[in-house]
Amino acid sequence: MKLEQGSTIDWAKTTKRLWMLILVFAVFGTEVISKEWKGIVPCVSTRLDAEKILGQDDLPSNVSLYKYKNSRVHVRYQENKKESNKDIVERIDVYPDKSQLLAKYIKNIPNFQKDFRKTEFLDSITHVNSLAVYRNWTEGFEIWVQKNEDGEEVITRFGYFDQEYSCSKILPASPETNSKQ
Repeated sequence: MKLEQGSTIDWAKTTKRLWMLILVFAVFGTEVISKEWKGIVPCVSTRLDAEKILGQDDLPSNVSLYKYKNSRVHVRYQENKKESNKDIVERIDVYPDKSQLLAKYIKNIPNFQKDFRKTEFLDSITHVNSLAVYRNWTEGFEIWVQKNEDGEEVITRFGYFDQEYSCSKILPASPETNSKQ
């Protein structure tokens, strides 16, 4: 910005604008990185947004169950104590009705081996034979698999989540939480 000779800067306006800019970044600057599913984004979408796509759950709670096309969908909500229809989608789990082999599915995912980390669970802990999850923490996406009788990994569910596994940066703390600190 070029100042004319003899012009003055209105420091009050400049300071006010600077504080407004800082406030905007403080409120909206929190980055949420989550992979979306059918337009529903963890830590961004509300219960109302999800219900527009999935329909209403008959028994709404912090986990709602839906039937969507060829899958069962579980949506976990983080409660917004001020407005229940504004509860935030915290996590989405999609259980496909038809089995699909992981090897065939990942052909469409470039850099699968690089971007996803595998965690295998001991059979004695889960009581499910050969259960594992492939997670991409950067995108907030996971694929749960179980080996079939031929030893091939079959997809049992897809998970969509915020990379920090919590929407706490998005929702303000309730007064009860603040008084306990």
